[in-house]
Parts: sequence; C-alpha cells; structure tokens
Amino acid sequence: MNGWAQLGVILLIGVVIYSVVKRIVQTRTENQYMQWFGEGKFDRILASIDSWKGKWLFPLYNRDHLKLQVAQMTNDKEQIDRSEEHTSELQSPNLISYAVFCLK
Repeated sequence: MNGWAQLGVILLIGVVIYSVVKRIVQTRTENQYMQWFGEGKFDRILASIDSWKGKWLFPLYNRDHLKLQVAQMTNDKEQIDRSEEHTSELQSPNLISYAVFCLK
C-alpha cells in the first residue's frame, strides 16, 4: 500500500473509533439525565447541558428541548416561554428550507 492509502485507512479507523466512543458517552449521559430527572436534580441537568460535554454530545435543538423539559418540571414559566420561543426560531429556517425544497 502506498502512503495515501495508509493515511486513508488510518483516518477511517480514527473516525470509526471517534463515533463509537461518542455514542457510548452519549448513552451513558442520557442514562445519567434520566436518573437525575427521577431524583429531581434539575440543576445538575442544566449544568451538564451547558458544559463542554453537553455541547459535544447533543445538538443545540436537543439541549434546548432538555432545558424546556426541566422548565416544565419545575414550573418555571419564564424559562418555558423563552425555550418555546427559541425552539420555534430554530424550527422556522428548517421549515422554510423544506418548503423551498418541496417547491422545486
């Protein structure tokens, strides 16, 4: 094998390892969030969502959805309103781009 083929194989192996590790960490984190929800440790959930690990594991839409769930569980009306407004702002461009795609 030449150098480029070896580099390609190494990159492929690296991507597979990264994907597997990320999925394992994501599953463990989701299980931890479920446990914290059951125990009512909402402050820990919010802190974890905003940490570098939460930002690495979950896209913005999922993090906002988790924050909305926490706000609903704690009856925080202001946070619910902010979260719903932000979620609809995120969905708007997706709906517009989907509509444009359908029209083509």
